[in-house]
Amino acid sequence: MTVICIFHKSIATHYCLRTVHTAPGWRRC
Repeated sequence: MTVICIFHKSIATHYCLRTVHTAPGWRRC
């Protein structure tokens, strides 16, 4: 599993891109 986290300054929210077979996609951290 690979998790890539980024931070949006405009909305002050962390997002994680989780590349897993069960539930891939962007999720709020």
